[in-house]
Amino acid sequence: SLKHEMTKAKICYLLTQMNVYFLTEAIFSTGGRADILTERGEIIEVLHSEDEKKFDEKVSVYPEGLNIIKVKTPEDLDEYLMEV
Repeated sequence: SLKHEMTKAKICYLLTQMNVYFLTEAIFSTGGRADILTERGEIIEVLHSEDEKKFDEKVSVYPEGLNIIKVKTPEDLDEYLMEV
């Protein structure tokens, strides 16, 4: 959806402003595609329409050792950015 893509674009812009390198739509050899993968080993997933079960299924194939951050609301994004 447009809302999903605009949220990803906002996150990418902010990461760029903080000099954090990232990839979008990163495809893993274990399966799955992350919205955003940062150089620090974080996966940022933007959730708008997915429920928790669908999200859990999606990330179950991601490589181990990566920190998965769910962003559902602007407040979630603000909370993540305060930790960066």
